[in-house]
Amino acid sequence: MKEKIFDKKWNVLLMTAFFAAALLLSAVHVNAAGQGSIDIRKDAVAVKIGETASVEVCYSDVTGGFSDLAAISGDESLAAVSLTEKEDGKAVVNVAGAGMGTTVVAVYRISNPNIVDYLTVRCNMAEKGEVYTVQEGEELLTMYEDILIYYGYTMKGNASDQLAVNALTIERSTGIDSLHVKGTLMQEGESSGFHTFYASFYDAAGKLLERQAYYSRDPVSGSTLELKWYIPEGCTKIVLE
Repeated sequence: MKEKIFDKKWNVLLMTAFFAAALLLSAVHVNAAGQGSIDIRKDAVAVKIGETASVEVCYSDVTGGFSDLAAISGDESLAAVSLTEKEDGKAVVNVAGAGMGTTVVAVYRISNPNIVDYLTVRCNMAEKGEVYTVQEGEELLTMYEDILIYYGYTMKGNASDQLAVNALTIERSTGIDSLHVKGTLMQEGESSGFHTFYASFYDAAGKLLERQAYYSRDPVSGSTLELKWYIPEGCTKIVLE
C-alpha cells in the first residue's frame, strides 16, 4: 500500500491553475477522450478538526496507474489531503480537517491535469439540519452545514444608518436559497427615508461571487426592518457589512 503526501510549494502553483476555473465550484467530474477518467465516489464530505475522512477513487482506465495520480487541497489551512493506493485500479483520497470552512480537493492525472475530479470538503461546519451561532471577538458567526455567515451585532448602512441584528435565517423552501435578516433600525438625526445594507458572497476557493445591496424605505411603523438577499450558486461564506 502506497500513500502520497504532496509538496506544499508545488501545491501552491497547481492551486492557482485549478481553482481559478469556474468548473471547480460545482465539483464536477472531468475527463478527456481516450485518456482515462478519475471518479471520486462522493461529491462532498464533512469532517471535524483533527478528524480524517476517506473516499474511494476509481481510475482503472488511467494508463499511468497510481503513479500518475496526485491530489491537492484548495486551502490547506482547512483540509490536508493525501492519496493511498488500493487494488484493482482504485485509490483512497484522505482528507484531514484542520480549520473551519468549506474548500475543494482535486484528484488529477499528473501527466494531464485536465483529467480531474473534485470533492467538496466541509470542515467543522454544523451537523446536517442544525444551525450554530458563536461569538468571535466583537463579531458573530452562524454556521450551517454548507455556509458560514459572518456579521456584527450591528450592520452599518448608508450614511449613519445602523441595524441591530435580531434574527438571521436561510430559507431554502422556494428552490432558490435566500438569506433573511431582521433587525432594529437605529438612526442619528433626521432620516432620508431610504436605507442601504450590503452582503458579500464567496465561494469555496475564497473568490467573491457577488456583493449585493439591499435597498429599503423607512419601516411603515416602528423600527423593525427585514432584509433579504438571494444566495448565488456555489456560495459557502457570507459576510454582512
